[in-house]
Amino acid sequence: MAIDINYNASYKAALSDTTYVKPGVEGGYNMGNVEAENDEEADLKVYVEAGLIANTTFTLEYKSEQLLDTNPGKAMDKGYVTLTTKISY
Repeated sequence: MAIDINYNASYKAALSDTTYVKPGVEGGYNMGNVEAENDEEADLKVYVEAGLIANTTFTLEYKSEQLLDTNPGKAMDKGYVTLTTKISY
């Protein structure tokens, strides 16, 4: 038997017709196979998307694909931070 839980939440706050801020979180937990050892997985993504300039979107994101220490002695995934800029015409 396995249990898999996923979640996401976000909220878009419009500051005007062209500017907005949208914070959000996504993630999941997978218990894995009950008989297997160290089979649990958990991931997390936290982000803020902002449209501050017309036709331009900025996204700041932190993402970790393995939050649980399921292999003692092995380095855990500390995650990474990404800043993305998207310009549309």
